[in-house]
Amino acid sequence: MLQKILPHQPPNHQISYDELPNKECSRCEEYYTINMSCSVILFNELKERNSMSDKSQEEHKYDMKSNWVKEKIVTIEIEGKKDFHVATPPDFWSESPKGLLSPEDLFVASAVSCFGVTLVGVAKRFHAEFKDFHVSATGTLDKGEYGWEFDQITINAKIIVTTEKDKKRMEKAAERAHRYCLVANSMKCPTRFESEVIIE
Repeated sequence: MLQKILPHQPPNHQISYDELPNKECSRCEEYYTINMSCSVILFNELKERNSMSDKSQEEHKYDMKSNWVKEKIVTIEIEGKKDFHVATPPDFWSESPKGLLSPEDLFVASAVSCFGVTLVGVAKRFHAEFKDFHVSATGTLDKGEYGWEFDQITINAKIIVTTEKDKKRMEKAAERAHRYCLVANSMKCPTRFESEVIIE
């Protein structure tokens, strides 16, 4: 389940914003990073800075094209990557070809894959080692104001570690990965999250 962030005493020394990540504070039990600071004050400062738009910073853009193939099938074309077909799912088109992804598939896939790659990055910052992890996700639809829409996405993660120390760190890393997942934070629907860290 989601781990609560408990308040703790700030360190007895000044921490420069640029000194993080991966500095160990003698007043803390665990390593904290630029995204998870030693003090609640610094954590709130980070949130405020991230929310501000820096117009001088280069934008991150992801361009693609889509062309009609036939009936309810289109292409997705991204430069430098293999084209693929996307079709209306069988739920809404009984003749949907088997084996083709749907926009609904890609929507849920973007959330679950974003969590996975974010988890790896956060784990490195926490100096947490894992043996393996498996993530599953379920997206549910419901009738909204303008028709069908995603009601929520539920993500379940099972993370395997080898030590108790890594277990504690990975529990925190999993919660942070969910919190800072770019895709989930960009979605209209809520993303529920549960994780289990086991020692093998």
